[in-house]
Amino acid sequence: MITQQRPYILEAKTQAFIDALSAQGGKPIYELSYEEARKVLEDAQAGHVTALPADVEDKVLPVGPTGQVSVRIYRPRAPRPPAGRDVLPWGRLGVGQQAHA
Repeated sequence: MITQQRPYILEAKTQAFIDALSAQGGKPIYELSYEEARKVLEDAQAGHVTALPADVEDKVLPVGPTGQVSVRIYRPRAPRPPAGRDVLPWGRLGVGQQAHA
């Protein structure tokens, strides 16, 4: 049985964001009504975002319980390295192993 919890250490920018939220006061989201919590999340996502150029493709895949799943695929237009480069599957030489070390 674990009797002590390890303290969480956040990356500096993430900690600054959390500190700024705490300084605003207010209830934690889990103490809000569904309507209040939904409004908080909608407001958090309401800012203007400049979208980078991308090719967008809509597809319908023949999978799932209904036999069809609609997906939208975004491909950046910026030059990319050759396919397969700089891709690390979960658990291989990256976050997965470090998190369990």
